Amino acid sequence: TMKFRKLRDFPSSPPPPATSPNPGPARVPPKSHSPVPARRFHAPSLHRGRTWRP
Repeated sequence: TMKFRKLRDFPSSPPPPATSPNPGPARVPPKSHSPVPARRFHAPSLHRGRTWRP
């Protein structure tokens, strides 16, 4: 429901398009996205639990 609310806020808020310059710099933080997946891989407890269950 949160995702739906965010999607609805986007179309309801015309200012988001006006923040065109904001998305530019916001795309620069893609570097932080790289560490996020790495942390998931670092979770051996979760990965091991999944392999043990199957």
